[in-house]
Amino acid sequence: MSHRKSAGQRASDSETLIGVRGATEDGGWPRRARAFVELLESAKAWRPQPRAWVTKLATGPRVQLVRLAPRVHRPLTAAALASVLLGASLTPLFTLASGRLVGAIPGAVEGGLDSSSGRRLLTALAVMGGLYAVQLAVMPGLSFLTNCLGRRVDRDISERLMLAVLGPPGIGHLEDPTTQDDVAKASGIVTGSTPGNALAQLVNLWSMRLAGAGAFVILLGFRWWLACLLVATILVTRRMWRRRYDDVTAAFFDTGQIHRRSAWFRDAALLPGPAKEVRAFGLQSWLRGRQHASWDDAMAPVWVRMRGRPLRVALVAAVGPAGSVLAMAILARSALRGSIDLEAFVVYATAIGNVGNIGSAGDADHTVSTGVAP
Repeated sequence: MSHRKSAGQRASDSETLIGVRGATEDGGWPRRARAFVELLESAKAWRPQPRAWVTKLATGPRVQLVRLAPRVHRPLTAAALASVLLGASLTPLFTLASGRLVGAIPGAVEGGLDSSSGRRLLTALAVMGGLYAVQLAVMPGLSFLTNCLGRRVDRDISERLMLAVLGPPGIGHLEDPTTQDDVAKASGIVTGSTPGNALAQLVNLWSMRLAGAGAFVILLGFRWWLACLLVATILVTRRMWRRRYDDVTAAFFDTGQIHRRSAWFRDAALLPGPAKEVRAFGLQSWLRGRQHASWDDAMAPVWVRMRGRPLRVALVAAVGPAGSVLAMAILARSALRGSIDLEAFVVYATAIGNVGNIGSAGDADHTVSTGVAP
C-alpha cells in the first residue's frame, strides 16, 4: 500500500514538474517542458517512410521540370547533360593536374626539364592547358545550348498556358485570383524568374555540386572522417539557405495579387498606350505614389522573412567556413610534419576549397526556387 502511494506521489511530482497539472498557457517553464515531452513522444512515434520520400522527390517541381526538358527538345537536353558532366569533371581534373605541376617544380628546378620531374612538369602543364582550352572553347557553347533549351521550355509552357486559359468558354476563370497567380508564376511576372531560367540555373548548380562531390572523393584519400565532417557542415548550411529561399519565395507568391497590382501601375506609366492617358489627365504623381505604396505593401512580408533571425543565420552560416578552417589547419599540420608531400598538399588544399560546391547556394538557387515554385 505504501509502495503504491509512493508511486502515485512520484507520478504527481513528475506531472507537476513538466507542467501537465496546474500549468497555465502563459507559464514559461511548464510550456517548454510540455513541448519537450511532446517532441519526445513524436520522435518515438516517428517511422521512416522511404516510399513517401521517393514519391515526394519524384513528384517535386524540380524533377518535373527536368522531365519536361527531353519532351521539349532531346538534342538540347543532351547538350545540357553534357554541360553538367563536363563541367563537373573539369574541376577535379584541374585540381589533380595543378597538384602534379606544383609538386614537380622542385625536382625540375634541380634536375632540369630533361629529368623525370621536368617531364612530369611539362606533362602536367600540357594537361592543364588542354583542360583550360576545353573550358574556354566548349563550355560556353554548351552553356549557350542550355540557355536555348530554357527558352524552348518557356515557349512550351507559354503554349500550354494559352491552351489552358483559352479552353473554357467563359472568362470567369481569368478573374479568379488563384488562376491569375498561376499565370503570373508561369510567366515570371512576380519574380522575373521563369521555368526556363530555373532550368538553366539548375544545370549550373548540379555541375557545381558534382564538382564538389569530386573534391569530396579526393579528400577521402587524406582523412575520410574530415571529408565527411566537411560535407556535414556544408549540408547544414545548405539546408538553412534552402529553407530561407523557399520561405522568401512563398512570401513572394503569398502577395501575388499585390505584386500584380504594382506591376499594373508600373506598366501604366511605362507603356505607350496608357502612358498617354496618364499624361493627359495629369496622373503622374498619383500613379507613382500608388506604385510605390503597392510595392511596399507587397514586399513588407517578404522583407520580414528575409530578415528572419540574424544571429541564428550568422551562426549557421559560420559553420561551413569554420569547417574549412579546421580542415586547412589539419592539412597544414600534416604537411609541416612531413606526412604529405607538396603535391598532395596542393591537391588537398584545392579540394577543401572546392568541396563547398556540394552545398552551393546563391542567386542561382534563388532563381531555381522562384522559377519552379508550385
